[in-house]
Amino acid sequence: MDRNDVIHILNGCGLFPENGIHVLVERSLVTIDDKSKLGMHDLLRDMGREVIRSKSPMELEERSRLWFHEDVLDVLSKETILNGFVGMDFLLPSYHQAFIKEV
Repeated sequence: MDRNDVIHILNGCGLFPENGIHVLVERSLVTIDDKSKLGMHDLLRDMGREVIRSKSPMELEERSRLWFHEDVLDVLSKETILNGFVGMDFLLPSYHQAFIKEV
């Protein structure tokens, strides 16, 4: 993601992104390339995801985020209500079944 986009988003949240990004770069937790793109090592990203997942390993409705396609499929197939849910990020393998809820 572009550094300026990240700063704009975090400013909207009342955070101080310039300082935060600087500290993360100093600690080698993120990088900024010559095109101003922020990057993070896959292992660090996965570790953060696992921290969120481990807070409620069996109760999907208690999680704030879903990344693993098995969890997403479980929630969609059971129409689980997610309290305090923020978002999900996933690429589904080629599944043939669609999940559509009629209103």
